[in-house]
Amino acid sequence: MTCAEFSAIRFGVFLQGRTLRHWEWQSIERLRAAGAECLYIFSPAEMPTRQPAIVQVMDRWVQSIAGLADQSHGKIEELDPQRHQPSTILALDSTEEGAPAISEVQRQQVLDQGLKFVLFFGMEVPRGLPACAELGVWRFTRASGAGKDYPFVDGLRQRHDVVSFGLEQVTEDERPNRTLLTGHFRARGERNRAVTAQILSEASGWPLRVLKHVVLNCGLPPMLESSCRHPPRSDVFTVLLSLVLRDVLVGLSSKLANYLVLETWTLGVGRMKFEALLAGAPLSQVRLLPRCELGRYIADPFILSTTPELTLLAEDYTDFGVGRISEVKVRDPFGTPQVGLRTCLQSAHHMSYPSLFCENGAVYCLPECHQSRASVLYRYDEGRLSPVADLIPGAATTDSTILFHEGLYWLFCGLADDNDQVNLHLFFSKELRGGWIPHPLNPVKTDIRSSRSAGPIIRHGGRLFRPAQDCSKSYGYGLSINRIDRLTVTCFEETVIFQIRPEMVARSCKGVHTLSFADDFMVIDAKFHLVGVEPVLVRALRRIERIRNRLPRSIKPRAPSHSS
Repeated sequence: MTCAEFSAIRFGVFLQGRTLRHWEWQSIERLRAAGAECLYIFSPAEMPTRQPAIVQVMDRWVQSIAGLADQSHGKIEELDPQRHQPSTILALDSTEEGAPAISEVQRQQVLDQGLKFVLFFGMEVPRGLPACAELGVWRFTRASGAGKDYPFVDGLRQRHDVVSFGLEQVTEDERPNRTLLTGHFRARGERNRAVTAQILSEASGWPLRVLKHVVLNCGLPPMLESSCRHPPRSDVFTVLLSLVLRDVLVGLSSKLANYLVLETWTLGVGRMKFEALLAGAPLSQVRLLPRCELGRYIADPFILSTTPELTLLAEDYTDFGVGRISEVKVRDPFGTPQVGLRTCLQSAHHMSYPSLFCENGAVYCLPECHQSRASVLYRYDEGRLSPVADLIPGAATTDSTILFHEGLYWLFCGLADDNDQVNLHLFFSKELRGGWIPHPLNPVKTDIRSSRSAGPIIRHGGRLFRPAQDCSKSYGYGLSINRIDRLTVTCFEETVIFQIRPEMVARSCKGVHTLSFADDFMVIDAKFHLVGVEPVLVRALRRIERIRNRLPRSIKPRAPSHSS
């Protein structure tokens, strides 16, 4: 999209007795950089409720521990309209109930400015303000007042696995506010400040994302169900104590896990079609294949063929090096399984997720190798992978999945430098080998529970279904099956219809993050935790390997073999 498409758009920024935090400034600057014009609307601050000094101090501590203080630029003691131009000042009246309101004269004054919407940064939206702009007032959910009143801060206090934040449209009547865009972020295992920084960095781009949707589709996004509930009233001391304790526990558990827990993966094979999975067929029927030797695992399986034997492409990873792409042949998977591995592709950089795409009898593979900042498409031929083209040069794409739909090629992926576990990006092209264009609404989805790709897109019953990772508790915790409801060059919508949790596979399973179907075969990968001596041993061997790699070549000992 070009600046010319936004040059005729004018929006308002309502400021009530304070300056803008850093992320709020960014949200405005992104709109202005796109070409939209800004009008600042100033209003004097309401008389603050007098609070004891100790409460004010503890609230500042809450904001500091939660990472909100890092976003603050202080308060404006006296309004200075000369600082931001163009601008206007509104003096608020009060309704009979004591709610803030603007007079009819002032409402007409703002209405004459021809605003598309008003981005609101204050305590309570004055009556009459939503009617002053074509698309009303937009505000971030509860993004004013005490730190404890932010919805994600309350989620951190209650130690939720996932916390949410949103942008909503405030209506003039008594209808509930309309949620325009919501982001869902993993809090489990993350420190308070890291979670807040991630949320606010993403949120700063949401007004522009919604405005792009308006320009492209001549209307607001479809109404979303808000998960940003207004937090219950909690005293500031309880919130402060909970946040401090949470950070301490996160730090301790992280250190213990680093020393005593080792993550490993294996493959699982089942006789099951996609419709049976949706109907609730038990995943306990899946047969888990034998694990590799210590420090090595197989994950990210994609089915190449099911006859004469089950053949896959998968990530072949060692704790003492980087991942590579291997061909996996599984003989007698439901009896006494025998697994054969043969390396097809390796690089100095880590490789994984060998996504497959078939066209006109040819089989193509698009593995992830984001550290090389290349998205190289390979052609698979009798166990060999030959490079064809770099589809998106310079982009650090992750878990890329190709689909051909209604005359266009589509590429679903994350970007390693744009929160790839949370954000989903789309690219489209008329040709497979080049000409890929980023979707104008990128990222098209912000949800830790169902964004990152987790296998080939499935056609069933005339619909498209996209497996995605649920990283709400940890990376690769589970799977979400999304039904794609709308896929065009101006819009993307999908709905989660089914979820796979690790305990559905096995009691000791800790994660599932890839799903592939062919004929009547279903293949998954499953995560397990090794606890005790094995993690200590592997980490010791890793350290030895790092020391060995730093030695001069003349005295470097022979590298140990890790082949199967």
